[in-house]
Amino acid sequence: MRRGATEDLVAKLADYEGSDLPERTKAALRLADKLSGDDRSVDADFMAALREHFSDDQILDLGMTIAFASGWQRFIEAFGIVPDRWTEHAPSPFQPFSDAGPQGAGRAQRVAARAWASRSAGRRASPGPRGR
Repeated sequence: MRRGATEDLVAKLADYEGSDLPERTKAALRLADKLSGDDRSVDADFMAALREHFSDDQILDLGMTIAFASGWQRFIEAFGIVPDRWTEHAPSPFQPFSDAGPQGAGRAQRVAARAWASRSAGRRASPGPRGR
């Protein structure tokens, strides 16, 4: 069994609304964008749209997972934490976004949150009280 995101899935995240991803996954990605963006308020219409695909328990689980991934990403970026195998003399396997700074960091955070949301949405949680 293969785990993790495929290259094809990652490529679709940049324009997930226009992609062929399942609507359930798109709903999870919208929540990831909402929770990791500047406007984190969830109104009744947004909640109703989430409930078309998830039970309240699933929304809570998904929201907590997204918040954790987003917060963890902020933490590791703030402190410059990298895996132990990267030594001071080894080049980084990635380059910072060209628009580094608050906006660049936010973009990295949103990409990480989207990846977590997409992965979580792909797994069906046990049905909640709404039977989904």
